[in-house]
Amino acid sequence: AIEAVNHPRVVFLEPWRLLGGDTDVYQSFFTIGDSKIQLRATDGIHFTRAGYELQGDIFYLALINAYNDHVSR
Repeated sequence: AIEAVNHPRVVFLEPWRLLGGDTDVYQSFFTIGDSKIQLRATDGIHFTRAGYELQGDIFYLALINAYNDHVSR
C-alpha cells in the first residue's frame, strides 16, 4: 500500500485532512453554513451516519474527478 501512494495513477485521500480542523485531527462536528453536524459517534472512534455519508460523498467526487481526468487525456 505504501508503494502504491507513489504511483502516478493512485489518488490518496487523507481523511483526517478532509474531515479535520486546522490541526489535521478528526473533528466531532462539522460546520456547514449555520448548521453544526455531528460526524463522530460518542465513542470517539466510529462515525455517525452523517460522517460516513460525508466521507462517501468526498470519495465519490474524488473518484469521478480522477476518472474524468483519465478519459480526457
